[in-house]
Amino acid sequence: MADEQGILTSVIKQHLADKSAEKRKQAASDIEQRVRDALRSPSSWAVAAAGAGAGAVGAVPVAVGGSLASSATTVSDQGVHDHIRRAIRCLTEDFCTQANPFRRKGGLLGLSSLAIALEHKPVQIHVSLLVPPVLTCFSDEDPTVRYSACEAFYNIAKVARHGILDQHLGAVFDGLCRLYADVEPSVKDGAQFLDRLVRDIATETKDFKFSDFIPMLTTRIRVLNPSVLQLVLGWISLLDSVPQVDMIVYLPQYLEGLFNIVRNDNRDIRRNAELLLDELLKEITSAANERPPDRAQRAIADAAEMVARCCRAGEWRSEDEIVRLQALHWLLEFVKLQVQLDGIAGPDDLDPAPSPLPLRMGHGRAASYDAAMPGAGGTDTGGGSGESSAGGRLAAEGTRTGLQQLLPILLSGALHCMDDGSLYDDEGEFRKKAEEADLRLQRAALTLGSQLPVEAVVDTLLGVMQEGPCKERSKAVLLKCFEWAQILFSQRPEEVLRPAVRNRLMEAALAALDRPEVEVAIAALKLISHLVTPGQDHASASEDCQSPGSAFSGISGSPPRRTLPCEDLFSITCHEIYRIVGREARPECKKGHTLIGFARYAEKHGVCEGCGRDGVVPPEQLFRCEACDYDLCIQCRNTEVATLTGRCELIVRKVCEGVQPACGKTPYTEDVADRFFTTAARAVALEEDLAFAQRLVRVLNRVLLTSRETQALRRRLREEALAAPRPGGCQVGEVPAHLQELLSSWFHCPVSTLALCLWLHWFEMADEVTARLACMEQTPTMQQQLRDLAELLESPIFMRVRLQLLETRRRPALLRAVLGLSALLPQETALRARLEFVQTALMLDRAGKASLDVVGASGGRVIATGGATAWALARFDKVTALHKAWRPMEAT
Repeated sequence: MADEQGILTSVIKQHLADKSAEKRKQAASDIEQRVRDALRSPSSWAVAAAGAGAGAVGAVPVAVGGSLASSATTVSDQGVHDHIRRAIRCLTEDFCTQANPFRRKGGLLGLSSLAIALEHKPVQIHVSLLVPPVLTCFSDEDPTVRYSACEAFYNIAKVARHGILDQHLGAVFDGLCRLYADVEPSVKDGAQFLDRLVRDIATETKDFKFSDFIPMLTTRIRVLNPSVLQLVLGWISLLDSVPQVDMIVYLPQYLEGLFNIVRNDNRDIRRNAELLLDELLKEITSAANERPPDRAQRAIADAAEMVARCCRAGEWRSEDEIVRLQALHWLLEFVKLQVQLDGIAGPDDLDPAPSPLPLRMGHGRAASYDAAMPGAGGTDTGGGSGESSAGGRLAAEGTRTGLQQLLPILLSGALHCMDDGSLYDDEGEFRKKAEEADLRLQRAALTLGSQLPVEAVVDTLLGVMQEGPCKERSKAVLLKCFEWAQILFSQRPEEVLRPAVRNRLMEAALAALDRPEVEVAIAALKLISHLVTPGQDHASASEDCQSPGSAFSGISGSPPRRTLPCEDLFSITCHEIYRIVGREARPECKKGHTLIGFARYAEKHGVCEGCGRDGVVPPEQLFRCEACDYDLCIQCRNTEVATLTGRCELIVRKVCEGVQPACGKTPYTEDVADRFFTTAARAVALEEDLAFAQRLVRVLNRVLLTSRETQALRRRLREEALAAPRPGGCQVGEVPAHLQELLSSWFHCPVSTLALCLWLHWFEMADEVTARLACMEQTPTMQQQLRDLAELLESPIFMRVRLQLLETRRRPALLRAVLGLSALLPQETALRARLEFVQTALMLDRAGKASLDVVGASGGRVIATGGATAWALARFDKVTALHKAWRPMEAT
């Protein structure tokens, strides 16, 4: 393509393709010299350029004077550059793309010599031809060729400077990444020298397109190769140090990639990434002190969601928890800065957070919002930007603030970091920072008041409460979520009680009742108590709760139930609680599968996952989940059943706890426990699943007779039962309707019916129930219930019944009931001992030593004695009556 009068003579081309490096260097030197000569005397090359197409090699006459001389000079320069272009094409096609590696290295050396000879200004014309073949050789299979390409590009870049970046920015950086990822150490060393030169060129270029370069860094920051990551970190650090580049503006494009680098196994890379993150965070902190602090506000708003997402990184892979810790540090600083920008006082400047509202399930809002909810009645002001013209300060009644916009996002990251079990959290650093961030957000939320974004925060809370892909939410996370729900209710009750928000919170609270932690169940019930408020239209409440997508449609996997007429929200919620309480207590494996009894797996052997016994437990005493290879011995299964049953009783007790008014409040006009049990009695009467009804009655009966929360209800039921005619007794009259309703529902569980009749002193009814129990099948379940009843008879709850046993002549029905119970439980020592006391009382009665008792309306005894004794006993009764009247007030 070139002749002897061109730049590439046949000798030069021969030497460029030689195996000897010395000959190739000599050829490159000759090329450089010939180009310099051509640039010094362009007229001697003009004829060759003009006659290249026709094959003429003669000299071109030079015109003298005026425009002819100027035109001749231009033609001469053009002729030289035509020769150079032909030389570049020849080196590219005949050398750089050939299979022989020596020819490729010779072509690279020739291109490098051409660029050096052209110098800075003339070389700009040929940069578009010089750079592409060199960049192509960066991927050559021969490492020596790749190294030669590094040298060639270094020489070209040193001469062309900004010219290589104006037209080939993306290709140059892509080539640098390939060289940094090279396995050959010499090529890596050459790439480092080349990278330093390109950095110098980028920083000295005034019109460097940083906005086009940042996306390239964003793409490469996700590469796993540690050398490439070092290259990217170096460039980000460099650009951050350049005054004309504001890297905070581009923070969303590369911040997540920097967090991901923190988990790299290479300690140097990890350390460099941490230093760079610290430096960027310092810049944001400094920008927050500017006036106006728009840069910091914009950076926080843009990066908050990304930081919160990185706070959840440890949920997928445990090795990402170091990323989670670094992101949590950023999130905490974001919270501090945003609170500062919005002009909100810090945690130490505010009053303590209000205590959770008292449990008041089923009671109206009229008298309970005034003191506890300063933000009641407020409405969301809606839109607005996250910035403020007055330095981000919160106005008295301003538009949407930055914190109001970012609070749900920042809260999501803080709550996710409260989970336990981190590999990198030996000293509790996760929890400390997360709790500090949460505390600051809570204080800020209390300050926002009516501007609190309820729906956005509820979305965040419900998203956090959902179990992660690898582990379930910890107790701390759920308790914080319920605490935030209480804050929302205290600040904006009307928004929380809207059906769209209330139903979603109700669903989450009811689902939390299945958790094993007692504290979580109590917190969930407290939230339910605030969400359930009467005074709404029954039809609309029922329609809300049964509408498609409602929180009450099939909660906890229970089948849809029949809605009662005129049913309010309290009743509907109670029915959902009944579904949870009445479920059969079945131990499950780690994945939630129900364990199958030994009848099917008697031939299999295994290790008990509860107590760890191996080889001691007979196979017929194992309960098994075949899918998970999970075994549980019968002792551990019974323990778990008892635990699950105790949880059900706890739920009912905490629901009934609302009967006690808060300190300083007017006592409630409605007894929550009374209403709860009345609703339960009606629900059991309509229940078609008899096994479910029996389990529910068993739990309700134990809570009614033994718990502190139902003490007032028990006292009222006893007074009404003593005042009314006893079923089966000699008195004439009707039993109160609600007592009949309660008793009829209790018939689903005969043993519970017997216990209730004994406690209400309906001994004739208890006698008949005992006689019918003897005719029923004595299953292990019934035997266990009878043993529980025998134990309950010895408790303080049945003290009056035991005293009535001493009056056997007056209470024959009671004696027959106890004798029948003893016959059903012949091995029960407590019943035999109780009958011995009865026998002693009968012997005293026969001997005539018993006093004449007169039964009063209160069930006590008035003894015929002398005047002094009568006065003392009357005084005793009066004093004890005062104590009896005072005790409920003290409990209140």
